[in-house]
Amino acid sequence: AQVQIKGTLNEEIKIFPNPFYDKLLIKQITNEKVKNESVTITDISGKIIFFIKTNQNVIELSNLNWPSGVYFLQLQNQSYKLIKE
Repeated sequence: AQVQIKGTLNEEIKIFPNPFYDKLLIKQITNEKVKNESVTITDISGKIIFFIKTNQNVIELSNLNWPSGVYFLQLQNQSYKLIKE
């Protein structure tokens, strides 16, 4: 399954797979170039597990040896729920 969100400014965010095991792909489809975008993933307690500032439209995270559970992705002032199997 994937999470697909359509926003303003003709942009779309795809996050997949969700639930994930050891790889997660975050794709921003937009008519504009991504500029210094912050991507933060926290665990259920709010602890930052991953953070990056990027100019890329596609972010691939691999070799994720995080414990199984619920995580939250923050991107473009939006929060998305992720499930790690």
